[in-house]
Amino acid sequence: MKNLNAVTILSLRPRYFGKTLFLSTLSSYYDIKNKGNRFKQLFGDLYIGKTPTELAVSFLVLELNFAGLYTSRTYDIFDEDFHENLNRDFLKFIYKYQQELGDFFYEYNKKKKKNALSNFKELLNAVEFSGNKLYICIDEYDASINEALKNDAILKPFIAHQKKEVYIVQRAQSKVELMESSFKQFYSKLKDACNKNLARVFQTGVTPVIMANIDEDLTLGKEFWDLYGFKKSEVELLLDNALGLSPDVKRGIMEWLKEENDGYFFNPKQTEELLNAVEFSGNKLYICIDEYDASINEALKNDAILKPFIAHQKKEVYIVQRAQSKVELMESSFKQFYSKLKDACNKNLARVFQTGVTPVIMANIDEDLTLGKEFWDLYGFKKSEVELLLDNALGLSPDVKRGIMEWLKEENDGYFFNPKQTEGIFNPAHILYCIKKLMGNKKDIDNDNQDTSIIIKKLLEFPSDPQTLPSQTTLDLIVNNPLGKSILTEALNQCPLKLKKDIEQRFRLSNIYELATDRIPLLSFMFYTGALTYKPRSPGSLKYELQIPNRIAKREFIAEALKIYNWKEEDLISVRRCLQTLEGEDNIEPLCRFIEKTLLEPLKDNSVVHSNEEALKQTFMNAFILTHNADIEPEFQVSDFSGKAIDLVKTSTEERIAIEFGNIKIGDIDFNDDLRNWQKATQVSLSLLKKSEDEILDLKTIDFKTSNRNSPNFITIRKLLDNKIKQCNDYLSALKKRDDKKLKSMFIVLRVGLHRLISRRVYCFDE
Repeated sequence: MKNLNAVTILSLRPRYFGKTLFLSTLSSYYDIKNKGNRFKQLFGDLYIGKTPTELAVSFLVLELNFAGLYTSRTYDIFDEDFHENLNRDFLKFIYKYQQELGDFFYEYNKKKKKNALSNFKELLNAVEFSGNKLYICIDEYDASINEALKNDAILKPFIAHQKKEVYIVQRAQSKVELMESSFKQFYSKLKDACNKNLARVFQTGVTPVIMANIDEDLTLGKEFWDLYGFKKSEVELLLDNALGLSPDVKRGIMEWLKEENDGYFFNPKQTEELLNAVEFSGNKLYICIDEYDASINEALKNDAILKPFIAHQKKEVYIVQRAQSKVELMESSFKQFYSKLKDACNKNLARVFQTGVTPVIMANIDEDLTLGKEFWDLYGFKKSEVELLLDNALGLSPDVKRGIMEWLKEENDGYFFNPKQTEGIFNPAHILYCIKKLMGNKKDIDNDNQDTSIIIKKLLEFPSDPQTLPSQTTLDLIVNNPLGKSILTEALNQCPLKLKKDIEQRFRLSNIYELATDRIPLLSFMFYTGALTYKPRSPGSLKYELQIPNRIAKREFIAEALKIYNWKEEDLISVRRCLQTLEGEDNIEPLCRFIEKTLLEPLKDNSVVHSNEEALKQTFMNAFILTHNADIEPEFQVSDFSGKAIDLVKTSTEERIAIEFGNIKIGDIDFNDDLRNWQKATQVSLSLLKKSEDEILDLKTIDFKTSNRNSPNFITIRKLLDNKIKQCNDYLSALKKRDDKKLKSMFIVLRVGLHRLISRRVYCFDE
């Protein structure tokens, strides 16, 4: 501070960082009242006491504090309080330094004016004429401004958007400007005193509010990052002096304190200073960064950041922009640090090893091992390693061990981090959890008198690992994302998720919105977070395909999928009965009624105007998948009919059930009414649920085969349904001739509007 040669200094830190304590120390150091023995008592044992500067104990110290002013009331009340506050501090100063002022001391109360600025001028004159110098310590110089920001009457108008509130904004603006002018008048006097070399100023606060351009700001100075607060070594010294803990206990306390309280960096050059110290000492640095992307993944849980990126309405664009801005600011903070790191690596001063979940670009400094074929088993357990753990921990018989391994393989195995990987990798945390539970259960089992299958069953009687995999962040992202829902259905249907190119190997935090709009980034994100894994390639194949890795991940997916419809496990009983009726009695009507009531009737958005056949097929697929009947094939190809695919085929062990879908939009039906408004269209669509089937079939809809844009032709829904049945009969024989599985039955399901379903059985093997 001495080397700055600055007469006015500003120093900022957050609350409770020791600013007031430091200012008190500074005041005592410079106070002329502490000359002689008093100075030795205060500072004699310290470095600043043993080597004092020439300015020590040479000032009259004026202590001011701007906290607690009446900012929430009218400006007149604030201004009066502002002057009274200053006058109280001036009074205390005059009587404290009566001896030092000598002949220029005056009875403050007799000469005092109401205007504190006039009194301040008198005070400065007394100091100057007595031959003294003034050191002014201002604590919480910005407190009243920060307090004003908590005042709804001042703050809220500035975020008002309606024109009728402009006058409120102007009134609040006027009050703020008047408050600011009161401070500026005082600081103008202060500046004059400093220019005359009569006074020096040290101010503390939280925010850099401009009162007057008089300050040397220490806040971000690289020499002053540790001016306040405690460094690690200082905390350790405090613990030693206060508690005298054993090394292990002290280490544990320090780890807790570090997680709870450590982490304030007030100058990016703190990193640079550390690197310089390592370099000049002739050493090299190895930097291990664990969970480098943790804060980024945590940000994905924040609705204020993530949800705006899946907003589709134009009125929400400003929310997206605000979220984008926040993300970019977060990214810039990381990039500043990684820029220094990159420089150190380029100078051969440092090496870095990072671990994480997602490949977020901080700086292009990494050799990425994630997808390298040599490193697929860097983490996790191979099958042989799990078997070794079972042998060492449990000592099972060969048959029991084989049964446990089969169960573990279905539950935990299947992670492929390279498509050429030779075997799946087990998740180590889940394996260790299972082994711990198996060891507990083994104590209660008599191996000699029980069947192998019973032993295995008893060993496996323990709850699932409560640590979900995939992470809840990934699951939330899928459920709240239309693109994610589509991928979820594909994955649960046991269809390989095909990629046109390999997964993304780098994400930019500022491009996080792509997770809601682009299939490749979302699939890549799901791969890295463990929701999906590579499907092993067959020899010679160059395809990139992903799949759900194991049964644990599949259960988590299904649990999240149920949330889409607000279903619980017990709600699946009804739909399972409907599916039993479909398979056992070749009757699709109960399933159609269930889907009408449970999945279609609650719909009340603008999809009523834009309903389509694909959405209907998706609804039926969801009903199959959520009941664990995932043996379905969408777009089932029909041999002998080039390009023809059945919309949906459900396959059991030896039999096949085919379903063809049709969709009639509510706006295409002849109601003699304008249904472009989706609320009105929803009401009309719901009314169809109350009509009989004959009434529905007698309604007329546009015949797109014979119509043009200017001259629509109408056809009854009954006739349209008959035409669709004839089309099915054309390729029914080809379906029946397939020798891989028997065609058990075939149905047509026609949606009329958004909510009403009409079905027909076109074929039944037993008839």
